[in-house]
Amino acid sequence: SVRGARGQVPARVLSAPAAESYSERMKKKGRPLSPALTIYAFPMGALSSITVRITGCLLSVGTAGVAVASLAHPDLAALVAAVAGSSLAPLAKFSVSFPLLYHYLGAVRHAVWDSKPETVQNGFTEQSSYALFGVATVGAVGLSFASFKK
Repeated sequence: SVRGARGQVPARVLSAPAAESYSERMKKKGRPLSPALTIYAFPMGALSSITVRITGCLLSVGTAGVAVASLAHPDLAALVAAVAGSSLAPLAKFSVSFPLLYHYLGAVRHAVWDSKPETVQNGFTEQSSYALFGVATVGAVGLSFASFKK
């Protein structure tokens, strides 16, 4: 073996660089690098938890949006009245009521779980998730078409 200036043996390359990438080799073998998310079936409890978080973010963004709109628009009350009198009123009401109801009811469910940890079981979690989606959707649809006149 040939020694370097300091008496070290240089490293040898044991394999030549591959002509194709790892992903290409696995594709030829029919073995994808990683499975797509579409093969996973998220449990209802996970979907419900994700939805609680998303609705919380939506409520925060909506609140900030109303704050900015009130600074930018001289008469926000007139803008709200215009939307309330239009055909978009039910959609606008639903876009506020569903996140509010869902997030609030999700918080109530978590308060129950915190006070009674024995209720956190797969069956109860799944049932309460379906109930949460159902009650929030029905409540939001009901509130969307309700009219509270003075």
